[in-house]
Amino acid sequence: QITGESVDLQRTAPAELSLSTASPGDVTLLSPPDGAVDVSLMPLLEWEAASQGTAYELEVATDPDFTPPPAYSATVTGTSHTLTTKLEGATLHYWRVRAQNACGVGSWSAPFSFTTLNMLAPVSYDMLNGETGTYTYFDDEYDGDGDNGEPLAPLSGGLGDLTNGVIAIENWNSASLPYVGWKSIDPTITFHFDESVDVRRVTLHVDDSNGDGGVYPPEDVTIKMGGTTVVFPVDDPPGGEPFAIVCDELDLSGETLELTIADYQHSSHYMMLSEVEIYGGRGCPADFDGDGVVSTADLLFLLAAWGTPDGDVDGDGDTNTADLLALLAAWGPCS
Repeated sequence: QITGESVDLQRTAPAELSLSTASPGDVTLLSPPDGAVDVSLMPLLEWEAASQGTAYELEVATDPDFTPPPAYSATVTGTSHTLTTKLEGATLHYWRVRAQNACGVGSWSAPFSFTTLNMLAPVSYDMLNGETGTYTYFDDEYDGDGDNGEPLAPLSGGLGDLTNGVIAIENWNSASLPYVGWKSIDPTITFHFDESVDVRRVTLHVDDSNGDGGVYPPEDVTIKMGGTTVVFPVDDPPGGEPFAIVCDELDLSGETLELTIADYQHSSHYMMLSEVEIYGGRGCPADFDGDGVVSTADLLFLLAAWGTPDGDVDGDGDTNTADLLALLAAWGPCS
């Protein structure tokens, strides 16, 4: 601990000293496990501590040899890191880590691979515009029909703040943040796609100010699609930072997804939403095991079904050479 004194003030600050006697040992990767699928575009990477490691360098790449510049890199002091920029969706990625200290750097770990989820882009969404409070919480970028400068005005046929890729990382009372906010209603947002899609995950980015300004996260999220309704209770995490509500392990299909966020304290609570991300695929007839990737497992299924309708990729009623060629053409993550 370092202490500084003047005539009438004293200040202290902690200091850390790391002693190394050799270059650090090897790193063992933990999560996501090797070969993982449906991984977030901003995943949490975790590994075991290396002997005498004081910092860790990590790389994420789309090339197993890491020869081009990596898609993402960082140096951290802990044994985990959440990516701060999004990776490409529906893409096979490789990642590796090596330890550092004052004596040098260790060897790169054996790389792990994972395949990211595919982010689906709706063609439009409909909802009632946001409301007002200390500021206006309107959908300022909405480009469809309706008056996005009027509280609770019906908006339809367009896109706006909720799908523009801008995620608020500060609370509602910081300047010019992209929140759409409601107080008097439980808003329903209806997303439209240009064809039938398979949805496996929906992520909502919301504010949580622990009641400052009357802002709280929703109490639950209801998702309706293709005649199926799923309700997700929301756990309010410790602290008062914006956070992501992840509605995972969905098995929904259709051209329209209806999303309702609910808070049962309308008289005093605001809900602030900055972004909605929808992940899944557009159907993949060669993905027989439903894991989102056309791989050896699907090829084995097709070969076992040869001469029957079960492995019919091209839709002609039989499993034959044409289906084998179609499966090989679709090899990799479904998009």
